[in-house]
Amino acid sequence: MKIVVIGGAHAGLSAVNAFRQVNETDEVVILEKNLRERPFISAGIKLALNGRVTSAEQVNFEHFEGQPNTTYRSGVLVERVDAAAKKVYARTIDNGSIIEESYDKLIYALGSSARVPSFVGADLDRVVFVKDEQDAVDINKFAKGFRKRALVYGGGPVSTELAAALAHSGVHVTFVTRSKRLMTRYFDQAIQEDLEKTLTDNKVVLRKGQEVVSVDNQGKKIEVNFNNGTSEVFDFMAIAAGLQPNTMLLAGQVDMRENGAIVVDDTMKSSNPDIYAIGDSAVVDGKY
Repeated sequence: MKIVVIGGAHAGLSAVNAFRQVNETDEVVILEKNLRERPFISAGIKLALNGRVTSAEQVNFEHFEGQPNTTYRSGVLVERVDAAAKKVYARTIDNGSIIEESYDKLIYALGSSARVPSFVGADLDRVVFVKDEQDAVDINKFAKGFRKRALVYGGGPVSTELAAALAHSGVHVTFVTRSKRLMTRYFDQAIQEDLEKTLTDNKVVLRKGQEVVSVDNQGKKIEVNFNNGTSEVFDFMAIAAGLQPNTMLLAGQVDMRENGAIVVDDTMKSSNPDIYAIGDSAVVDGKY
């Protein structure tokens, strides 16, 4: 049997490592877009700001070596998946050569991308998203210095952790969320209140039930305009307003939720019995 894994970050490599604990004979081919041996993990952003590591890039998934019957191909961009023919079509980033891989089983592990809000100014240099290595570099760069002011925009676990980490590093943080409370999808009201108190006790300014409507460039600062008609000036803005599953390669070929997440059962199998989805690409439904 031949297994093709699309995505060589920590979800894909974790799946291969787990598989190899029970099977060392079947062929595994991993296709990874980035030219790196160790995939970046976004939790490194928080740990670097908290002083737990010297740089966010230190936090990574150790690249496995010596796995039997396993090929790891980096610098490969997958362009199409033909589920009916059970083939993956890709090209190398360095010279554009075409790669065609057939499979018996496919593991889809392309993760997600940061959801980009629709307000004007979301593309400014000092507006960063909390997802990849460049975001880590930018956040740590902007956070350095005396009395820096940051706006964190979100309301879920990633933005909450980032607000706390920035405050811990000495940044003056304003935390803006569209909801009336933080972490509404995760905790009950009592825990939400405790969490908010912990943040405010650490001098994080909470602006709940508000939205950013636009951001204007002010040289080395940005001016953020809110839906209540007020505005504030910050050194930078960090957005963690949700994720968008990177599942376009399987559109129309497996069942998906409205947000594009691939529906899987408790074994991570999709509606196609030869395709599995893991990590941010998948949502467990349990109906298959």
